[in-house]
Amino acid sequence: GFRTKGTIDYGPHLKTLETLRAAIEAKEICALDYRPIGQKDQKTYRFAPGLIIALNGALYVQGYRLETGSVLPERPSTFLIHRLLSVKPLAEYFRFDAADTEARSFGLHWHAPKRVTIEVDRDAADYVRDRTWSDDQKIDEREDGSLVLHLTTTSEREVQAWVWSFGGLARVVEPVRSAVGEE
Repeated sequence: GFRTKGTIDYGPHLKTLETLRAAIEAKEICALDYRPIGQKDQKTYRFAPGLIIALNGALYVQGYRLETGSVLPERPSTFLIHRLLSVKPLAEYFRFDAADTEARSFGLHWHAPKRVTIEVDRDAADYVRDRTWSDDQKIDEREDGSLVLHLTTTSEREVQAWVWSFGGLARVVEPVRSAVGEE
């Protein structure tokens, strides 16, 4: 059979997913109890959910944090579904687009959009060529079958991890970094 590495069992999170789906559809504000990565204590957020997405074997909910008592977006936020301890609809509603479905860029929203240029060897070029990585991507084809991918990212760390996953068949050429992992 097919076995993947590092799977997450979402069976225990089906009620959370259904609650979020209903809140997205109704544009209902929720209170999220969340345990951030690397922290023992949970945090509670007032949240307008907009979109459930799958990325690298994990499910996330994207939307906007809200100030106490406000129905206006404060800041875009992304939460791992399996780290949500509870989702409580608050019977309060928002009117903005919490899905924020404007131009999509590579990665979750961690910083302002930045342009990145990546060289991809011939052996990985078809994989890259066959997919959309950001709405404004540009691919420059080379005669040897390799390519140069220009894309917009909101997470340089995710781009670097993705490039490393090619095992030397891809490399970031712009922006040039002086230290690994620097953003």
